Amino acid sequence: MLRTLVVAICFFLSGGSGLVFETLWTRKLALVFGSTTLSVSSVLTAFMGGLALGSWLLGRRVADRVRRPIVWYAAVEGLVGAWGLLVPLVVERVYPHLNRLLWQHFEPGFFAFSFLRFLFVLLLLLPPTTLMGATLPLLARHFVATEDELRRVGRRVGALYSLNTLGAILGTFAAGFVLLPTVGFAWTNTIASATNLALCAAVLLAFVVLRDRDRAPADPAGDPEPGPDAEEYVLGRRARWTALAAFGVSGFASMNYQVAWNRVLAMVIGSSVYSFTIILLAFLVGIAGGSAIASAGLRRMRNPLVWLGLVQLWIGLTSLAGYYLADDYPHLFAWLVDRLGAMGPAGGREGLVRLVGFGVAALAVLPATLGMGATLPLTVRVCATRRAHVGRDVGTVYAVNTVGAIAGSFASAFVLVPGFSALARGWFGQGYGLQLAFAFSMKRPRAATKSKAMFARSADGIPSCQNMQSSC
Repeated sequence: MLRTLVVAICFFLSGGSGLVFETLWTRKLALVFGSTTLSVSSVLTAFMGGLALGSWLLGRRVADRVRRPIVWYAAVEGLVGAWGLLVPLVVERVYPHLNRLLWQHFEPGFFAFSFLRFLFVLLLLLPPTTLMGATLPLLARHFVATEDELRRVGRRVGALYSLNTLGAILGTFAAGFVLLPTVGFAWTNTIASATNLALCAAVLLAFVVLRDRDRAPADPAGDPEPGPDAEEYVLGRRARWTALAAFGVSGFASMNYQVAWNRVLAMVIGSSVYSFTIILLAFLVGIAGGSAIASAGLRRMRNPLVWLGLVQLWIGLTSLAGYYLADDYPHLFAWLVDRLGAMGPAGGREGLVRLVGFGVAALAVLPATLGMGATLPLTVRVCATRRAHVGRDVGTVYAVNTVGAIAGSFASAFVLVPGFSALARGWFGQGYGLQLAFAFSMKRPRAATKSKAMFARSADGIPSCQNMQSSC
C-alpha cells in the first residue's frame, strides 16, 4: 500500500514537472527562433511527437518485456530530469550560433529555414519527450500484473491518467503564477529537473533499496478468480480498431476545439500569458475530472463501446451549445467583475479578476472537456485485452490520440484558420465526434464469452472504419 502511494505521488508530480518543462522550453526556444505561429507550432509538435513516439515505441518494445517496469519508470524520470538541466545550456550556447550560421552561409528561404530550425528543435526535445511518453505504459504494466487486474485495466489506467493530469494542473499554475514571476527561468527549470531526479530516487528507494516483498511475480496459472465487480466485457478486433480510430479523431477534434476556445476566450479575459494559463487550467481540470469520473464508473459499464459513443455525442452537443452561447460570455464576465467589485474606484483587484476569468473559462469548456477526459479510460478498457500486451496496448492508445492532437494543432494553425471563424472551427472539428457517436450507435455488439465462437461474433458487432461515413 505504501509503495502504491509512492508511485501515485510520483506520477502526480511528474505531470506537474512535465507541464513546467513544456512551458519553459517553449518560451526559451521562442527567444532564439521567434514567437511566430510556425515557430511555436514547431516546438509543440516536437514535444507532442516525442510523447507519441515514446508511448508507442517504448510501450511496445520495453514495457511488456522487462521484469520490473517500475524500475524502468524510475530510470526514465531520472533521465528526463538530467536532460532538463541540459536544455537551457544548449539553447543559450549552441542554437544562436547555429541560427546565425544557417542564415549567413546558406541563406535559405523562409520555409526551408523554418524546417531546419524545426529539425534542431526535434533533436533537442525528442529524447526527453520520448521518455516522458513511456511513463504511462510502464506504470500500466506495473499495475496490471494478473488477469484479475487486467479486468480493471480501464479503471487503473484512467486513475493514473487523472493523477498525472492533476499534476499538470499544479505545474501549469506553479509555472505561470508562482515560479516564473518570482524566481525566474533558471531556478524554475532547476526545480523541475530536481523534482524528476527526486522522483527517480523515491521510486528506487521504495522498490529496490527496501525490496518489494509484498508482491509476488505474476503467475498466469495462479491468477485469482475475478471478483464480483470485475469487468467482464470483451470486444472483437473490429470494435477495438474502431474505438482506436475514434480516439485518434477525438485527439484531432479536441486540439481543434482548444485552439478555437483560446481565440474566443482571449477576447473575453485578455491575451496575456496569464490568460492563456487560465484557459489551459480550465481545460486540464475538465480532462482530469472526466477521466476520474469514467474510471470510477467503469465498474458498472457493461458495454464500454456504447458509452464511448455516448461520450463522443456529449462532446459534440456541448460544443454545439458553446457555439451558440459564445456571444454571452463577455457580458457574463463583465457582469461578474462588476457584481464582485473586482474593478473598484481605487483600482482593480487583479487576483479576483483572474479568478472570474477562470470561472468563465471553466463554464465554457468544462462540459466538453469532461467528455474528452472520459475517452481515455473507456478506450483503454476496449483495446487492452491481453495482460502480456498491456504496455503495448496502452502505449498505442495514447500515441494514436497524441498523433491526432498533433494533426489537429497543425490543421488549426495552417489550414482551418484562414477559412473558418474560431468557434465554427471548433464546432466543425467536434462534428467528427457526432459522426462517430452515430456510428457506434448503429449496432450494439454483444459481450464475448470464453468460447471462440462468441468472441468471433463480437468482432462483427460494429461497423468498420471504412463504412463509418456511409453509415452516417
